[in-house]
Amino acid sequence: MLTALLNGKKVIATDPAWDHRKGEYRALCNEQAVCPICLERITCKFGEINQHHFAHRHNTDCPGSHDTEEHMTGKAILYGFLMARYGHEATVDLEYYIPELKTTGDLLVQFQDGRKWAVEFYCGGKTQALSFQKRGE
Repeated sequence: MLTALLNGKKVIATDPAWDHRKGEYRALCNEQAVCPICLERITCKFGEINQHHFAHRHNTDCPGSHDTEEHMTGKAILYGFLMARYGHEATVDLEYYIPELKTTGDLLVQFQDGRKWAVEFYCGGKTQALSFQKRGE
Protein backbone atom coordinates (compact mmCIF):
# COMPACT_ATOMS: atom_id res chain seq x y z
CA MET A 1 0.00 0.00 0.00
CA LEU A 2 1.13 3.54 -0.65
CA THR A 3 -0.47 5.27 2.34
CA ALA A 4 -0.10 5.06 6.10
CA LEU A 5 -1.11 7.01 9.18
CA LEU A 6 1.78 8.59 11.04
CA ASN A 7 0.79 10.41 14.23
CA GLY A 8 -2.78 10.57 12.92
CA LYS A 9 -1.79 12.15 9.59
CA LYS A 10 -2.00 10.36 6.25
CA VAL A 11 1.42 10.03 4.61
CA ILE A 12 2.26 8.79 1.12
CA ALA A 13 5.26 6.55 0.47
CA THR A 14 5.95 8.13 -2.92
CA ASP A 15 6.04 11.70 -1.57
CA PRO A 16 9.28 13.34 -2.81
CA ALA A 17 9.88 14.64 0.74
CA TRP A 18 10.90 11.09 1.67
CA ASP A 19 13.59 10.79 -1.01
CA HIS A 20 16.51 12.35 0.86
CA ARG A 21 15.46 11.25 4.34
CA LYS A 22 14.62 7.56 3.86
CA GLY A 23 16.50 6.35 6.94
CA GLU A 24 14.89 8.90 9.23
CA TYR A 25 11.39 8.24 7.91
CA ARG A 26 11.90 4.46 7.90
CA ALA A 27 12.81 4.50 11.60
CA LEU A 28 9.90 6.82 12.43
CA CYS A 29 7.39 4.79 10.42
CA ASN A 30 8.55 1.42 11.67
CA GLU A 31 7.92 2.60 15.23
CA GLN A 32 4.74 4.63 14.81
CA ALA A 33 2.96 4.15 11.46
CA VAL A 34 -0.27 2.18 11.13
CA CYS A 35 -2.49 1.05 8.28
CA PRO A 36 -5.17 3.69 7.60
CA ILE A 37 -7.82 0.96 7.24
CA CYS A 38 -7.24 -1.64 9.97
CA LEU A 39 -4.92 0.46 12.19
CA GLU A 40 -2.40 -2.39 12.51
CA ARG A 41 1.31 -1.55 12.71
CA ILE A 42 3.09 -1.50 9.36
CA THR A 43 6.63 -1.48 7.98
CA CYS A 44 8.19 0.97 5.53
CA LYS A 45 9.62 -0.57 2.36
CA PHE A 46 11.95 2.08 0.92
CA GLY A 47 14.39 0.07 -1.14
CA GLU A 48 16.32 0.92 -4.27
CA ILE A 49 14.61 -1.49 -6.69
CA ASN A 50 10.86 -1.69 -6.01
CA GLN A 51 8.25 1.03 -5.62
CA HIS A 52 8.41 2.61 -2.14
CA HIS A 53 5.47 1.34 -0.13
CA PHE A 54 4.17 0.27 3.26
CA ALA A 55 3.37 -3.31 4.24
CA HIS A 56 1.57 -5.05 7.07
CA ARG A 57 3.92 -6.80 9.48
CA HIS A 58 1.86 -9.98 9.49
CA ASN A 59 -0.49 -11.69 7.04
CA THR A 60 -3.79 -9.92 7.22
CA ASP A 61 -7.20 -9.83 5.59
CA CYS A 62 -7.07 -6.03 5.44
CA PRO A 63 -8.52 -4.87 2.09
CA GLY A 64 -5.66 -2.42 1.66
CA SER A 65 -2.84 -4.93 1.66
CA HIS A 66 -2.92 -6.92 -1.58
CA ASP A 67 -1.46 -4.70 -4.32
CA THR A 68 1.12 -5.96 -6.78
CA GLU A 69 4.25 -3.97 -7.60
CA GLU A 70 2.74 -3.10 -10.99
CA HIS A 71 -0.48 -1.85 -9.38
CA MET A 72 1.34 0.31 -6.81
CA THR A 73 3.51 1.84 -9.53
CA GLY A 74 0.47 2.61 -11.68
CA LYS A 75 -1.34 4.24 -8.76
CA ALA A 76 1.73 6.32 -7.93
CA ILE A 77 1.99 7.56 -11.52
CA LEU A 78 -1.72 8.40 -11.66
CA TYR A 79 -1.54 10.17 -8.31
CA GLY A 80 1.40 12.29 -9.49
CA PHE A 81 -0.42 13.19 -12.70
CA LEU A 82 -3.69 14.06 -10.96
CA MET A 83 -1.91 16.18 -8.34
CA ALA A 84 0.02 18.07 -11.03
CA ARG A 85 -3.06 18.59 -13.18
CA TYR A 86 -5.83 19.12 -10.60
CA GLY A 87 -4.11 19.63 -7.24
CA HIS A 88 -4.72 23.39 -7.30
CA GLU A 89 -8.48 22.97 -7.79
CA ALA A 90 -9.26 19.63 -6.13
CA THR A 91 -8.32 17.27 -3.34
CA VAL A 92 -6.70 14.09 -4.63
CA ASP A 93 -6.99 11.20 -2.17
CA LEU A 94 -4.89 8.07 -2.66
CA GLU A 95 -6.16 4.72 -1.35
CA TYR A 96 -9.47 5.72 0.21
CA TYR A 97 -11.50 3.12 2.10
CA ILE A 98 -15.14 2.51 1.13
CA PRO A 99 -16.76 0.86 4.19
CA GLU A 100 -20.02 -0.02 2.38
CA LEU A 101 -18.08 -2.14 -0.13
CA LYS A 102 -15.33 -3.24 2.29
CA THR A 103 -12.75 -2.27 -0.31
CA THR A 104 -10.17 0.40 -0.97
CA GLY A 105 -10.46 2.69 -3.98
CA ASP A 106 -7.28 3.71 -5.75
CA LEU A 107 -7.85 7.45 -6.16
CA LEU A 108 -10.61 9.93 -5.42
CA VAL A 109 -10.58 13.44 -6.89
CA GLN A 110 -12.96 15.86 -5.13
CA PHE A 111 -13.43 19.20 -6.84
CA GLN A 112 -14.39 22.40 -5.05
CA ASP A 113 -17.67 22.55 -7.01
CA GLY A 114 -18.76 19.18 -5.55
CA ARG A 115 -17.84 16.92 -8.47
CA LYS A 116 -16.09 13.66 -7.56
CA TRP A 117 -14.09 11.28 -9.71
CA ALA A 118 -13.27 7.78 -8.57
CA VAL A 119 -10.21 6.54 -10.47
CA GLU A 120 -9.22 2.87 -10.47
CA PHE A 121 -5.98 1.63 -11.98
CA TYR A 122 -6.55 -1.83 -13.41
CA CYS A 123 -3.89 -4.33 -14.40
CA GLY A 124 -4.86 -7.98 -14.62
CA GLY A 125 -6.35 -10.75 -16.68
CA LYS A 126 -9.83 -11.27 -18.08
CA THR A 127 -11.03 -13.25 -15.04
CA GLN A 128 -10.01 -10.41 -12.76
CA ALA A 129 -11.72 -7.90 -15.07
CA LEU A 130 -15.02 -9.79 -14.82
CA SER A 131 -14.72 -9.91 -11.03
CA PHE A 132 -13.99 -6.18 -10.94
CA GLN A 133 -16.96 -5.48 -13.22
CA LYS A 134 -19.30 -7.47 -10.95
CA ARG A 135 -18.14 -5.50 -7.89
CA GLY A 136 -19.10 -2.27 -9.64
CA GLU A 137 -22.67 -3.36 -10.38
